[in-house]
Amino acid sequence: MKGDQIMRRVRYIAALILSATMLPQASLGQSAPDRFAFVIGNFGYERRADGEPMKSSNFNLVSPERDVPQYVDVLQNKLGWTILNPAVIDRTSSSMRNDLNKAAAQITAGSEVLFVFNGHGFSQGEANYLVGVPEDGERYTDVGEMVTGSIRLQEVIEVLSQSSPRASY
Repeated sequence: MKGDQIMRRVRYIAALILSATMLPQASLGQSAPDRFAFVIGNFGYERRADGEPMKSSNFNLVSPERDVPQYVDVLQNKLGWTILNPAVIDRTSSSMRNDLNKAAAQITAGSEVLFVFNGHGFSQGEANYLVGVPEDGERYTDVGEMVTGSIRLQEVIEVLSQSSPRASY
């Protein structure tokens, strides 16, 4: 089975699982909680001087550009989730933080929140990081720059949990 077929099946299964989480409430006559999703896909980690991702780069990813619009489509149009951030592709760490803070203001108490990140990440000590695309539009030159250009996963969880959602995924 090819990688694309496997990813399609994984997305399909994830959509089925998400759908199944809605059934118990619907069958009991309870109203479903508000459902919010924060989705980011970073693929252009190395860019040309004009800002376009380098096609031949070993640092750039292929799947986020293709997969993230599909995540948004399934979550928003098929499952009825509210997407919290409009610009989901190639976000710098500062734009991710800005989007995150705006998103947190929309989350209601008792809601369900889903966070999807498709991009590079790494661990340093006890911390896990999600790598933003470089601010300067070219590439990271060392680990220090990459750490500065990243956002801690724990920060994302804390910000999305500020409004006391019932569940976060």
